[in-house]
Amino acid sequence: MATDTLKSGSGNNLLLSNDDASAKIEVKEDGTNEITGSIASDVVTESDGYAFKARWSSSNDNYSAVLGWADGGSDTAVLQLGNNSINEIRAGHVGTGGKFNFIVNNQAAWNATQDGTLALTMNNDGDIYSTAWNSWTPATTHFLGSPSTAIGFYKRIGFMVWIYINLAGTSNDGSFTVNNLPYLIKNQASVYPSIPVGYAQNAGSFNDALTYCSPGSYDLQVLKNDNTAWTDYGTKHVQCSGWYEAESI
Repeated sequence: MATDTLKSGSGNNLLLSNDDASAKIEVKEDGTNEITGSIASDVVTESDGYAFKARWSSSNDNYSAVLGWADGGSDTAVLQLGNNSINEIRAGHVGTGGKFNFIVNNQAAWNATQDGTLALTMNNDGDIYSTAWNSWTPATTHFLGSPSTAIGFYKRIGFMVWIYINLAGTSNDGSFTVNNLPYLIKNQASVYPSIPVGYAQNAGSFNDALTYCSPGSYDLQVLKNDNTAWTDYGTKHVQCSGWYEAESI
C-alpha cells in the first residue's frame, strides 16, 4: 500500500490546528510531538496538557484512571484509580517475585537509580515492612550529669509509634521521667498508654516498674510498682518497649 506524506519545509515544525489553536498537533523539528486538546478516544490527554486519562467510557470522564497534575499543573502530582468498585495496582506480570518499593525524598530522574529514602516495602510474599528503625537519644532531668546509657529506637506506622528505650544514669532525685519521646502523645482524657518494662534497677537493686504516657506531652513517667520513690543516689535504669498513639505527625 502506498503512503501519503505530509512534510514541513527544512528546519520548520509541522502544525495542524483549528482556527483558534485550541486543538492542534505539532510535529517539531527536534523530533518531539505536542498535542493540545482532547483526543476523542478511550485514552485521552487533558485539554490543558496536565493529565493522561484511561476512560471507562469515551463519552465522559466518569470512573477514569488518571495520571496528572492537580490545580492546573502547579501543585500536586496525582494518580487516581476511579472505579467505584475494585481498583488494583499490580507488581509483576510474566514471572513471580514482583514487589513494591515506596521511595520518598527522591531527586533522581525516572530512568536513573533512585536516591531517596525507602519508606516502605510490600514484599512478594505479602509482608509489609520498612527497612530501618529510626534512632533517637532518650533524655531525662532526673540524673546527676549525663546518662551512662541512652539508647532509643522508634518506628511510626500511621499515628501509632513503637519505641524502645534503654536509659541509665546516676539518680539525683526520687522521680524518673523520659521527657523527649519522638512524637507528641495524643491528648485523650483519662487515657494513659503504658509501655511495658522489661528491666528496672534502683540503686543497685532490681525492681518491678511500670510506665505511663502523659497525654499532650512528650513525657513517659517511670514508676516503681510499690509506689515508693526512686532513691536520689546510685544507678537508676529502665529498659522498656511498646506502642503509643501520637497526637500529630
